[in-house]
Amino acid sequence: MFGIAKIQERCGFHIGDRVMFTNSADPDDGVKYGQEGSVCSLDDDYGNGNVGVRWDIELGKYHSCSGKCENHHGWWVPCEDIELVRVDIGEIQCSDIAIESLIGLF
Repeated sequence: MFGIAKIQERCGFHIGDRVMFTNSADPDDGVKYGQEGSVCSLDDDYGNGNVGVRWDIELGKYHSCSGKCENHHGWWVPCEDIELVRVDIGEIQCSDIAIESLIGLF
């Protein structure tokens, strides 16, 4: 059984990462090559190590990745079928002193 830490170690993805579907096959589930989304879960209900992705488009066959995203946007995919587009680092906080130090460099 895979847990969050095992999936992160094996796949290298984190919650919030932007990913693109890279499997060129035309799967029955509707995810197409080049489709983008955000990782919403690293702990699938089936214990097979798939990554939950909240896809940007809505599709009737999609689900909510066990409540981790809106219904009809989520789908579990093997980490081998997605690649990192960019990392979500969140909001960066800077103090006034740090900003003044940076400005002084220019």
